[in-house]
Amino acid sequence: MTKNRTIKSATALILIAIGIALFAIGFSLITTMSGKGTEDFGTFILSIVFMLSGAGIFLVTLSIWLFGSLYKKFGALMTIVIIFSGIFIVKYLTSEPFEVNISPTVVAKSLAGPVLPKSLARWAAIDEIPAGETIEILAVTTQERYGHPYFKIKYGNGKTGYLSGEHICSNTTWVNGTNAPCSSFEQQTRLEPYDSEFNAEAIELVARVQAHLPGFWEIVDGDEEEPEILIISQEAASMDIFNKVFGRQPVFADYRLHLDTLSKTMMFIDFDRNHQDWYNDEFINSFVRFHIRRIDSLELEVHKPMSGRHKPSGEYSDEHKVILYRRINVFEEPYTKKLSPPIKAETIGGTLLSESVQLNEMGQLAVGDPIELMAVTSAFNNGFPYFKIRTSDGQTGYMSGEYICANTKWVTGISSLCSSFKPRRTTGPVFSKSNEPSADLIYRTNKYLPGIWEAVEDKLYENYDYENEPKLIFGKDAADHATSLMSDVYDYINYRLDFNDSSRMILFFLLDKNLKGDRNPLFEINHIDGQKLEIYQNGRRYRYKRMEFD
Repeated sequence: MTKNRTIKSATALILIAIGIALFAIGFSLITTMSGKGTEDFGTFILSIVFMLSGAGIFLVTLSIWLFGSLYKKFGALMTIVIIFSGIFIVKYLTSEPFEVNISPTVVAKSLAGPVLPKSLARWAAIDEIPAGETIEILAVTTQERYGHPYFKIKYGNGKTGYLSGEHICSNTTWVNGTNAPCSSFEQQTRLEPYDSEFNAEAIELVARVQAHLPGFWEIVDGDEEEPEILIISQEAASMDIFNKVFGRQPVFADYRLHLDTLSKTMMFIDFDRNHQDWYNDEFINSFVRFHIRRIDSLELEVHKPMSGRHKPSGEYSDEHKVILYRRINVFEEPYTKKLSPPIKAETIGGTLLSESVQLNEMGQLAVGDPIELMAVTSAFNNGFPYFKIRTSDGQTGYMSGEYICANTKWVTGISSLCSSFKPRRTTGPVFSKSNEPSADLIYRTNKYLPGIWEAVEDKLYENYDYENEPKLIFGKDAADHATSLMSDVYDYINYRLDFNDSSRMILFFLLDKNLKGDRNPLFEINHIDGQKLEIYQNGRRYRYKRMEFD
């Protein structure tokens, strides 16, 4: 059909240019509105219309011109040559170099990671470089993964390869795209503030920002579009706080800093590993979220360009809005509840953390070390809250309830009973109406629960299809055993039990639902013994019996 249609070359070129311009306008609108929320829905629709119109004009005009006018004038072979020549020219003009040499080269250190060939295929890694090895950065590539570009490096005895900036720390000279200054991984006794007006070495400026950023920041001056809470760093995100307190709290668990040495603008670049893995995207170039003007232990001032998010090397408008945040100390009231008097307990091993947002390690406690629980915080990790504790030698710090066991009194949020604790009653059923000590009830529930349970008839509910109710599997051994026997199951391999003082029921918390664990109980156990289990979930009762296998 297109062979019978013709169009003048001049007209075709004009229409093709119009199509490209419309598409570029639409793409520019989408880039500008990135991160501004649903209030720009009209702009989003308009940008889509521009892009579709431009693409339509471009494709229709190009097809008529190539397969109509040029085909008729030059024939099939010459038309194919013209098409491929055009593709080559466009690709040549728009492509970026794969790598840009760094001159002079920079000496840095590795944080351990795979060294890749030029194809950057991770499955074809040519070497594994250990942490702390001195390397020489030769060039930076245009390919990013997890927010960091790949660098061409020299390591070992003159070998070369490509290593992600995620696995590199800058030693004495800051290189944009690396993970952080190497000094950031050392214990720091004094944290210096950062201001964009400071006159200091680039690596010193980045180190200051890197030291202060992790934690929680609450807005004190900014418009309604801005988030109330900023959660920055993997450690802060894993503490699982504010998830049900505020509606707008972006989590920047993965990020890197980019310093423009001319303007001394410190750019904050965030990226999403899960998004990249989910869409199986090998390389995604990250965007700048905001610019950091100044930061210290208490305040953070950022500038957000009015032109929207942009690439670190891209141009952006000088117009910006100023947003001021102040640090939230989650280890102070109202986020921490004091325990008075302190409760005696023990550790089952684990790390004692400092009284700071960064939670620096103070040392390891051994199994059986006596401690006092002084307060419980609202910060969670793997489903367990952090406790403020005092050790036997008088040190105070924080420890996750995952590494604390009850000695003489059960405490909500701890892991289990201590091995030295001997319940008064180790057999017999568990009832919610029992007046036994909570520690005894949890001890026996932990003893009875592992196994496979199937639903049974409950006359309280008419037409209850108990035969099709999924079976419950508790514990790894039971899960491994049941894998080859049944498919319609709920398997709970990692969990913890707690106690509800008002209902006197055992609370069941699932730990392997996500990396943080679940802060809300999945259900409550009203009764359990060797053969029967009765639980309440969302106010409804479910009854089960233990399944036995040969």
